[in-house]
Amino acid sequence: MSKKTTLMDRATDRVADSWSDTVDRMLPAVESAREAVEEFLDGTAKPAVATARDTASTVAREKAAPLIATGAGLAAQKAGALATRAEDLSAPKKNNHRGLKLLAALGLLGIVGAIITKRINDNKLGGSDSWSTGSGSAGYPGAARTTDDPGGASPDEALADDAEEPKRPTTPDSPAELIDLPADNRHN
Repeated sequence: MSKKTTLMDRATDRVADSWSDTVDRMLPAVESAREAVEEFLDGTAKPAVATARDTASTVAREKAAPLIATGAGLAAQKAGALATRAEDLSAPKKNNHRGLKLLAALGLLGIVGAIITKRINDNKLGGSDSWSTGSGSAGYPGAARTTDDPGGASPDEALADDAEEPKRPTTPDSPAELIDLPADNRHN
């Protein structure tokens, strides 16, 4: 090592000396601020907090007492209602089937109403000429008898079939109409 001190060594020495002087000058100011804060806490803040705590405690007790009394009254009321309900539930029950009987009666009335409605409608359609699958029936009153309907007929189809000739059945292999698309519209 050389005897010459480098620039960095000299800067470090100056900063260390400066820092030591600054700490020595600041120490009394920090100590006096700490004493002032302790004096403020002991003389002003702690008594103010104690007074606020005592006041809040008193106000809370005064305001909470009626609420607590009301809550106790409600709890007693609910407990009485629950005791009454428990007695009602523990008492033996009568085997009452009133709802089931009412449901059965309404069901029976519905069945009777449906039968009456059916008979009235049968009489309006002409009695025995109503829909039937027997070989002597044409399908509906006044309809011509057709036997070449390959798809079978419900009442609405039978009425439609009387208005036009039967159509040739279609399948994916035998469509009703074949349409050729231009080459530019086909997707690969």
